[in-house]
Amino acid sequence: MSKKFAVSFLKTCSTAAFISVMPFGVLAQTPNPQAVSAGCPDNYGITVRGTNFAPDSYIEVREAGSYGTVIDSFITSDQLTRSTERGQNVLRFTVTNEATRQTLNNSGLWLWVVNPSAGTWNRPVAITRNAPSLPSMPIGVLTGTYGYDVQLQGTNFAADSYVTVRSSTGGEILQRYFGNQLTRSCSGGNTVLQLSISDATQQSYLNTTGLYFWVVNPSTNASNGPKQLVRSGFPNPSSSTYSAAKFISQSVLPTMAAGQTYPVSLTYQNTGTTTWTSADAYKLGSQNPEDNVTWGIGRAALPTSALPGQQVSFNFNVTAPKQAGAYNFQWKMVQEGIQWFGDVSPNVAVQVGAPLVSRRGGSNYNWYRVDYYGNRCNREPYGIIKNYHQYTPDGSSTVRSIVNNQLTAMYSSGQRRLRIAIFFDRYSDSGTIIQTVNGTLPQSYLNNLTNFLSDIKAAGFEEVIVGLFGLSGYRLWKHPTFDQVMLDEYWTVLQQITDTTTRSGIPYLIDLGNEMSPGGNYQPWLSLTQQIWARFVKKYGPNNTVGFSISLGKKSADVPFRLANIKRIYGNTLPAILDVHIYANGDEGPVFSHVDQVLSAQGLKTLPLIIGETNYNDTTTAASLDNAIRTTGRPTLYLLQWPKSRTGSQSASCDGQNVDSPLVEWSAYSGYGF
Repeated sequence: MSKKFAVSFLKTCSTAAFISVMPFGVLAQTPNPQAVSAGCPDNYGITVRGTNFAPDSYIEVREAGSYGTVIDSFITSDQLTRSTERGQNVLRFTVTNEATRQTLNNSGLWLWVVNPSAGTWNRPVAITRNAPSLPSMPIGVLTGTYGYDVQLQGTNFAADSYVTVRSSTGGEILQRYFGNQLTRSCSGGNTVLQLSISDATQQSYLNTTGLYFWVVNPSTNASNGPKQLVRSGFPNPSSSTYSAAKFISQSVLPTMAAGQTYPVSLTYQNTGTTTWTSADAYKLGSQNPEDNVTWGIGRAALPTSALPGQQVSFNFNVTAPKQAGAYNFQWKMVQEGIQWFGDVSPNVAVQVGAPLVSRRGGSNYNWYRVDYYGNRCNREPYGIIKNYHQYTPDGSSTVRSIVNNQLTAMYSSGQRRLRIAIFFDRYSDSGTIIQTVNGTLPQSYLNNLTNFLSDIKAAGFEEVIVGLFGLSGYRLWKHPTFDQVMLDEYWTVLQQITDTTTRSGIPYLIDLGNEMSPGGNYQPWLSLTQQIWARFVKKYGPNNTVGFSISLGKKSADVPFRLANIKRIYGNTLPAILDVHIYANGDEGPVFSHVDQVLSAQGLKTLPLIIGETNYNDTTTAASLDNAIRTTGRPTLYLLQWPKSRTGSQSASCDGQNVDSPLVEWSAYSGYGF
């Protein structure tokens, strides 16, 4: 029984380039393979796409034209990756055996997909690497200040391919472009060779009758048929007016989560003689393919007019496709209805994956300002909830208006959830700490909390964690004996905060005590958490809380110590979610994996987690946690960064608070789907 699919090389420049096999039918139909061609050098990765692949499908390889000996196979998980993308079964492997590679380059290979359990397989599909050839389009993209940069896009270019230029198909060779005279890259599945024509004679031919280009692979002496390029329709520097554009820079994440929105930026320089204006329909347009709406839009509006010589930056939002896969991100200037012109931006093959977490996270947001003094800083006067009804110290603005502006900026950066702290104490009072009166929070500060939550909701945030940060006398776990009076006061404050938050109408979770989950066998600490939990569940139930958040560090003994009492604290009624705080100097992923291991050993394999605190906008931390979450499969709802830089770049002595508000940097985590 055969499975229908087809094979083609996916042209990329990396050594992990792939051959792409696309489905055209279902089981028992005859395969209908597409044309096969090679892309960039070292293209020995192969992707097989189709339908009806079994969970244990594997690949057998024979020499093309042979039903005889299997010369290679890809069976185990370290040889073959299996996935489902866009409704298709996908098998990926890389040919590492040199003999198999040579066979691929010469006579070619035959592939079989085998379903061992069912005893079925497809008819063989041939793959080979052909002599270089250039497609009819696109070719000869003229770029650069005066339009004399030429890009040749095609397939099957060798690592040492060079370009021959003539004035006609049988004319004399005007120049050969080798080595560092060529810039090599990939774009839209094609190899790209870019060269700059500086010779006056060649420029003259290009402006009139045109030039003819050959791409030559010297090792095989194979070359394509010549391709003619004339500057007709492109900017002509001899003309008094023309439009031209030079690519300067771009900012786009290499990985995105399906369906999520991300900010991007591209900068171009006006290198022509015309002024770019919105009235004249100058825009940035999508490429690869032209006019696509892969990212939700096909045009970005010109933000401001640009005179000749000026640069302009296009800052806009894109929405990642809803299906996982690799998608091209490439743009070019356009005068709508008249012409495309100038450089095409370097292609970025953005990897779009299934959302890593089920909800978009954000920041711990508790101070609206930090003062820096040399290597020291001061955040204490600027607590948000303590000062929400006040003017700033210099009297220039209300704290509430500043916070609302910061909330707007944070939301615009892609954040959707916040964690806020209620710092309270029986004995002390500061610009952050609220002093209780007769064991209760003064109503004025509860009003501040109400207004703050209302503004968070109005800014568009979808959920908030409200955490109790009891200080000094309310750090009950530090008491040598159980203190019933302090426990009762703590419970009163907890009820005030929970009731106020409930009335706000925003979805919420309560952290019953910041990093208050006890480790070891310290009985007073364990007893007070047990009593608080029992009271809370009796009045509010277990669903709108994370219980007591848990602090975890890099030490291997830290995780089992901190997680040892989960069932002793909560008994048979656990919180629906646990909140873990992970700081491990870039090794947050291994700590997360250890958490999963310890919880699983307690029979809590599916208990979801929130990463309630970790380093601020840290790519290393994001990558490490991404790997751990995907590897363990532990349900993870979202991540919240604390304003603490792992590298301490702003201040090394700020008691962990070394990032000033607004906390708008979020790209490191959003890039990994958090």
